[in-house]
Amino acid sequence: MKIHKIRRTVMAALSLSFLVLITLLFCSVLLFRSEEKEHEDVETISGWTIDDEHIRLPRSFSPLSPRTPLTLTAQIRPKPGDYLYIKTVYTPVKLSVDGQMVYQYGSDGSLPAFLLDPPTKTALVALPETGHKVTLTLEYLSPSQRDTATLHPLLLGSPSELMIHLFSEMGFSLFFSIVLLALGIILALVTPIFTRFDESGMTFFWLGLFSLCTGAWSFGECNLTGLFIDSPSFLYLLAFLGLFSLAVPL
Repeated sequence: MKIHKIRRTVMAALSLSFLVLITLLFCSVLLFRSEEKEHEDVETISGWTIDDEHIRLPRSFSPLSPRTPLTLTAQIRPKPGDYLYIKTVYTPVKLSVDGQMVYQYGSDGSLPAFLLDPPTKTALVALPETGHKVTLTLEYLSPSQRDTATLHPLLLGSPSELMIHLFSEMGFSLFFSIVLLALGIILALVTPIFTRFDESGMTFFWLGLFSLCTGAWSFGECNLTGLFIDSPSFLYLLAFLGLFSLAVPL
């Protein structure tokens, strides 16, 4: 009788946990849903010039030989205190403003040797105090392990407006991955309680492991995560370990 009472108590606690989880997910959809109106103070810099040709980003260039240089320029008029949001995928990059380098990522020797191409990186970059038109220069190097380089547009705005815009686009993904990670840990902790009474309690362990792997994959892949954890190598390993580990619980 005592065992059945404990089992009912644990099941009730788990049911309440899942109810709270569903409620949190529903609230997150309402909180992080993309707004219909554009953020007026956030400008998407998509028009660039490369080799006297006008292009718009995002754009993929292929086929390319390893480490082919791609130099893009654009004219912008930033307000004092403006930042740039930049995203690069497997491509080393240098960002200059009127010839002055303000950001660099993926240069030789800056990452672990086993990473032949720099992992995806997102960052907010401060611009020099200016109220006049300036020239942005982006210098990319194509990946060494792929024949395609995909370049993404930059965003211009104040740090607060950029974060509001990015959270409206990717906040749910980040929140959902954290919930999955927490759920995986909780299920792993309660598994010993169930296995004491019934071997089928291991089902909760495999469910927790699946949730943990999915959460790690989603957390590492979310571009918003890179703004809070400045370790693209760690996020890269987290994402791919989570993805490849999914085969174990399945």
